[in-house]
Amino acid sequence: MDKLNRLLSQSTLSSGRALIGVIDGGQGTHLSTLGVDLTSSLFGTSLLASSNPDDFSTVKRLHRDYFSAGAQIVGTLTYQLADLACEKGGWSSEEIQRKRADMWDRGIRGAGEAREEWIKEQGGKLEERPLVSLTLGPYGACLANGAEYTGEYSSFSYFDLVRFHKDRLVAAAATPTFASTVDLIAFETIPRIDEADAILTALEELLQEDQGGRLTESALPPVYISFVFPPETEGRFLPYPTTEDRTGLKKIVELIQKRKRGLKWPIAGVGINCTKTNILKSTLEYFAQEALQEPRQLKEEKLHLFMYPDGGLVWDAVNRCWLDPASGKQTNEPPSPATWARDLYSLAEVAAVSGAWAGIWLGGCCMTGPREIEELASLVARS
Repeated sequence: MDKLNRLLSQSTLSSGRALIGVIDGGQGTHLSTLGVDLTSSLFGTSLLASSNPDDFSTVKRLHRDYFSAGAQIVGTLTYQLADLACEKGGWSSEEIQRKRADMWDRGIRGAGEAREEWIKEQGGKLEERPLVSLTLGPYGACLANGAEYTGEYSSFSYFDLVRFHKDRLVAAAATPTFASTVDLIAFETIPRIDEADAILTALEELLQEDQGGRLTESALPPVYISFVFPPETEGRFLPYPTTEDRTGLKKIVELIQKRKRGLKWPIAGVGINCTKTNILKSTLEYFAQEALQEPRQLKEEKLHLFMYPDGGLVWDAVNRCWLDPASGKQTNEPPSPATWARDLYSLAEVAAVSGAWAGIWLGGCCMTGPREIEELASLVARS
């Protein structure tokens, strides 16, 4: 966690409140503005599978634009990279096996090279280098049917989830630049608590099975798990299950804290992503209440909070109209990048004084791009 804390130490700190940092925005949104066709079920993975140098340059451009916007943490283009996603995309097992290592290498190297190019553009003089996070989406994202937002997975078991996440970690860790590039691992848009538990088990098993000693405890990238909260639950529950025994924030915090104590792999925090800003306030209030339940003696024992909601408008399915995410009023005009950033930053300031978090990281998900991140970075710099 040292790198996270050092980056945050560059922010202005008011006594008694957590520091606030900036992460990147939506990858698909910005790739679309760069002219990339994202209609394939493979999303941005198609760029990593390509041998065209222009496609790799686009990957680096994606990351570099976010570094330029002021992001202190930028994620790799590997959210949907998995054998399962390639299978759903019509690849043969032979093609997957042939391309797997190169795709993971390009995914990690693209962010790493973009960082070095950006640092060089700054004259090479930075107080702290920005970080690269290995971005990994849920099992549902690779089904290409929207299951990451519902948690409705069919024909699977808990052990299937463990194997799915462990296989991706193994592939990433085997790349030549993993150790020198990846500072953080982000599991994003997790819709169900048993998948979060499976992720933690996958990390544990990966260390146990590391025969070559590549993963030394002192060099393990910290991990955070970010969850998605649907609007119909007012930010209080995960989308799955939909029964009376729904997964609330208390269960999430309890799971992370319980597994964190016995896990050798460092857990940096929890997150909220792919969630509209209009329900973030209630989610943050419940999260803070649960995070404060457990006594802690040291600042380092607190979790970091990663918060990167969607941009754009909210669809009212009952009245069939678009709503402003902050006011809830009907409109056809999406909030400006500056308005979106101010709304999010105001929520972060409340969370910062709650005493629940070691640090707070702000960014964007769907329908956000470098302009939104630039506005966020400007607010943080002026704080």
